[in-house]
Amino acid sequence: MEKKSEMALLIPIILMVFFLFFSCDLLTNKADNGDSSSVDFTSHNTNYSILVRNNTGERLVAFKGSLGTSTLIGGIPAHAQNHGLANTPALFDKTEDFPLILLTESQYTANKNNLESQKDMPFTRVYVFFNKSGDNTAVYEIAAGLGGNNSLRVINPSTTMNIELRLNGVAGETIGYAPAGILETTLKLNDGNYNIFPVFKRYNQMRDVVDTVYPAGGTGNPWFITASFGDFGPPTGVINEFSMNLRDLLGTLTMTSGGAWIVVNNQTVNSGLRFWAGGTVYKTASGL
Repeated sequence: MEKKSEMALLIPIILMVFFLFFSCDLLTNKADNGDSSSVDFTSHNTNYSILVRNNTGERLVAFKGSLGTSTLIGGIPAHAQNHGLANTPALFDKTEDFPLILLTESQYTANKNNLESQKDMPFTRVYVFFNKSGDNTAVYEIAAGLGGNNSLRVINPSTTMNIELRLNGVAGETIGYAPAGILETTLKLNDGNYNIFPVFKRYNQMRDVVDTVYPAGGTGNPWFITASFGDFGPPTGVINEFSMNLRDLLGTLTMTSGGAWIVVNNQTVNSGLRFWAGGTVYKTASGL
């Protein structure tokens, strides 16, 4: 009888120890995962807001416009292709352009109680246009060169001009975005040579188009600057920090859109118009 009583006492103790061990293991795993269980890393393939291609090896956390819990959109896995971010009604309630701010998962975890501290040094920013009632099939790429130990410091003194930083040409891959109203933005880059072309963008609400303008040099060609980091730096030594001051650029270079506008005033009641180039129908920025 004594042995049965001892076993009866031991069984709940064993179960309690197992429960405590399992609970501690769950808490440890939650901490190891960066306590980012509240971030949605799944891809929304149908009801998405925007599509993102992550060419880096970092898990990223995306925010709309500013850093804060109320502007958190979701997560993007490393090397994700055509990843659909959630279409949260409270965030995506109208047609507009905005900076998509990206932090690494480790940045988010370390600073989630003070996200504003990362506003001048996010992983990167991307200029995004969201169309509430039309097409959002454009895929925004996050460049593979991001995430190194080198610092590219971008100074944008303008309060009206948003600046995309593109590689190797005005139509090249975007490595970052320096929004109007934020004086300094620091991007982290891997070693290498970067030919950086600044491109100015804004959404023109009156004409429902995205204005894209690039600065031209004295010869009429697009203006660019070369930043070299690490062993790719000049013979005088290794360079791991580079400043790109756009204050002088804004005051001296010629701005050109490289195109022309067609404005249509349709006075008919029941007839619409379409513009075709071969078999392609042209649309406005909002998908009309």
